[in-house]
Amino acid sequence: LKLYRARGLDRLISFREFQNAEEGKTFQGLFRGSEYFIRFVKQPCEAGESYGNPSYKPLGRGAFEAVVLDDSEAIFTPCRYLVEGWAQVGAGRIPIREVASFRGRFCSQAERGDHVRGVGAVEEVLWRDKPSYHRVIVGEDKGDFLIPGMVG
Repeated sequence: LKLYRARGLDRLISFREFQNAEEGKTFQGLFRGSEYFIRFVKQPCEAGESYGNPSYKPLGRGAFEAVVLDDSEAIFTPCRYLVEGWAQVGAGRIPIREVASFRGRFCSQAERGDHVRGVGAVEEVLWRDKPSYHRVIVGEDKGDFLIPGMVG
Protein backbone atom coordinates (compact mmCIF):
# COMPACT_ATOMS: atom_id res chain seq x y z
CA LEU A 1 0.00 0.00 0.00
CA LYS A 2 2.89 2.34 0.82
CA LEU A 3 4.49 1.85 -2.63
CA TYR A 4 1.11 2.19 -4.36
CA ARG A 5 0.51 5.54 -2.71
CA ALA A 6 4.13 6.72 -3.06
CA ARG A 7 3.91 6.30 -6.83
CA GLY A 8 0.66 8.28 -6.91
CA LEU A 9 -1.17 5.36 -8.47
CA ASP A 10 -4.17 5.63 -6.16
CA ARG A 11 -5.54 8.28 -8.56
CA LEU A 12 -5.00 6.14 -11.68
CA ILE A 13 -5.58 2.42 -11.04
CA SER A 14 -7.11 0.21 -8.39
CA PHE A 15 -4.96 -1.30 -5.64
CA ARG A 16 -5.88 -4.79 -6.92
CA GLU A 17 -4.55 -3.92 -10.41
CA PHE A 18 -1.35 -2.70 -8.80
CA GLN A 19 -1.01 -5.91 -6.74
CA ASN A 20 -1.57 -8.10 -9.80
CA ALA A 21 1.12 -6.25 -11.76
CA GLU A 22 3.67 -6.33 -8.93
CA GLU A 23 3.28 -9.86 -7.53
CA GLY A 24 5.09 -11.65 -10.36
CA LYS A 25 8.24 -9.53 -10.10
CA THR A 26 11.00 -11.73 -8.68
CA PHE A 27 13.89 -9.26 -8.91
CA GLN A 28 12.51 -6.80 -6.41
CA GLY A 29 10.91 -7.01 -3.02
CA LEU A 30 11.56 -6.76 0.69
CA PHE A 31 14.42 -8.44 2.53
CA ARG A 32 14.59 -8.02 6.31
CA GLY A 33 12.49 -4.89 6.05
CA SER A 34 14.54 -3.24 3.29
CA GLU A 35 13.41 -2.81 -0.30
CA TYR A 36 15.69 -4.22 -2.98
CA PHE A 37 15.75 -3.94 -6.77
CA ILE A 38 17.95 -5.91 -9.16
CA ARG A 39 18.26 -4.34 -12.63
CA PHE A 40 19.61 -5.98 -15.77
CA VAL A 41 21.26 -3.59 -18.23
CA LYS A 42 22.48 -4.47 -21.72
CA GLN A 43 25.95 -3.56 -22.91
CA PRO A 44 25.85 -0.80 -25.57
CA CYS A 45 26.83 -3.28 -28.29
CA GLU A 46 23.78 -5.43 -27.37
CA ALA A 47 21.24 -2.63 -27.79
CA GLY A 48 20.84 -2.91 -31.58
CA GLU A 49 21.02 0.85 -31.96
CA SER A 50 23.69 3.43 -32.62
CA TYR A 51 23.85 7.11 -31.75
CA GLY A 52 21.27 8.95 -33.88
CA ASN A 53 19.79 5.78 -35.36
CA PRO A 54 16.98 5.59 -34.65
CA SER A 55 15.79 9.12 -34.00
CA TYR A 56 12.54 9.92 -32.24
CA LYS A 57 9.77 12.42 -32.96
CA PRO A 58 7.49 13.24 -29.99
CA LEU A 59 3.79 13.21 -30.89
CA GLY A 60 2.22 13.98 -27.51
CA ARG A 61 0.86 12.16 -24.50
CA GLY A 62 -1.86 9.59 -24.78
CA ALA A 63 -3.71 6.60 -23.42
CA PHE A 64 -3.07 3.25 -25.07
CA GLU A 65 -4.34 -0.32 -25.27
CA ALA A 66 -2.42 -3.24 -26.75
CA VAL A 67 -1.67 -6.96 -26.70
CA VAL A 68 1.90 -7.99 -25.81
CA LEU A 69 3.42 -10.04 -28.65
CA ASP A 70 6.98 -10.30 -27.30
CA ASP A 71 8.24 -9.73 -23.74
CA SER A 72 11.81 -10.99 -24.24
CA GLU A 73 13.28 -7.57 -23.32
CA ALA A 74 10.97 -6.93 -20.36
CA ILE A 75 13.63 -7.91 -17.83
CA PHE A 76 16.09 -5.21 -18.91
CA THR A 77 16.35 -1.54 -18.03
CA PRO A 78 15.33 0.04 -20.32
CA CYS A 79 12.57 -2.50 -20.89
CA ARG A 80 10.69 -3.03 -24.12
CA TYR A 81 7.50 -4.85 -25.08
CA LEU A 82 6.59 -5.49 -28.70
CA VAL A 83 2.85 -4.98 -28.99
CA GLU A 84 -0.07 -4.68 -31.35
CA GLY A 85 -2.35 -1.86 -30.35
CA TRP A 86 -3.19 1.80 -30.54
CA ALA A 87 -2.65 5.07 -28.70
CA GLN A 88 -5.04 8.00 -28.53
CA VAL A 89 -3.23 11.31 -29.09
CA GLY A 90 -5.59 14.25 -29.25
CA ALA A 91 -8.35 13.33 -31.69
CA GLY A 92 -6.20 10.77 -33.50
CA ARG A 93 -5.81 7.04 -32.95
CA ILE A 94 -2.28 5.87 -33.80
CA PRO A 95 -1.19 2.24 -34.24
CA ILE A 96 1.68 1.31 -31.88
CA ARG A 97 4.23 -1.51 -32.10
CA GLU A 98 6.19 -0.98 -28.89
CA VAL A 99 5.84 0.08 -25.27
CA ALA A 100 9.13 0.95 -23.56
CA SER A 101 10.39 2.47 -20.33
CA PHE A 102 13.66 3.74 -18.92
CA ARG A 103 12.27 3.23 -15.40
CA GLY A 104 12.97 -0.05 -13.65
CA ARG A 105 9.52 -0.26 -12.12
CA PHE A 106 8.05 -1.21 -15.52
CA CYS A 107 10.38 -4.20 -15.96
CA SER A 108 8.52 -7.53 -16.07
CA GLN A 109 5.25 -5.63 -15.84
CA ALA A 110 3.51 -7.68 -18.55
CA GLU A 111 3.94 -11.01 -20.32
CA ARG A 112 3.37 -12.28 -23.83
CA GLY A 113 -0.35 -12.53 -24.50
CA ASP A 114 -1.33 -9.95 -21.86
CA HIS A 115 -3.77 -7.22 -22.76
CA VAL A 116 -2.29 -3.98 -21.42
CA ARG A 117 -3.44 -0.42 -21.01
CA GLY A 118 -1.77 2.71 -19.83
CA VAL A 119 -0.73 6.29 -20.40
CA GLY A 120 2.57 7.63 -21.70
CA ALA A 121 4.45 9.71 -24.27
CA VAL A 122 3.77 8.65 -27.85
CA GLU A 123 6.56 9.03 -30.37
CA GLU A 124 7.51 8.03 -33.88
CA VAL A 125 10.65 5.89 -34.18
CA LEU A 126 12.58 6.86 -37.32
CA TRP A 127 15.25 4.48 -38.62
CA ARG A 128 17.63 5.28 -41.49
CA ASP A 129 17.36 1.79 -42.98
CA LYS A 130 14.06 0.37 -41.64
CA PRO A 131 10.39 1.38 -41.73
CA SER A 132 9.31 3.83 -39.04
CA TYR A 133 6.73 2.94 -36.39
CA HIS A 134 5.12 4.37 -33.26
CA ARG A 135 5.77 3.54 -29.63
CA VAL A 136 4.77 4.67 -26.16
CA ILE A 137 7.29 5.56 -23.44
CA VAL A 138 5.96 5.09 -19.90
CA GLY A 139 7.50 6.43 -16.72
CA GLU A 140 8.62 9.92 -17.74
CA ASP A 141 5.59 11.58 -16.14
CA LYS A 142 3.96 10.97 -12.76
CA GLY A 143 0.66 10.12 -14.48
CA ASP A 144 2.17 7.34 -16.62
CA PHE A 145 1.26 3.72 -16.05
CA LEU A 146 1.29 0.29 -17.70
CA ILE A 147 -1.13 -2.30 -16.36
CA PRO A 148 -1.96 -5.77 -17.62
CA GLY A 149 -5.61 -6.70 -17.49
CA MET A 150 -8.80 -6.68 -19.43
CA VAL A 151 -8.95 -4.06 -22.14
CA GLY A 152 -12.40 -2.68 -22.81
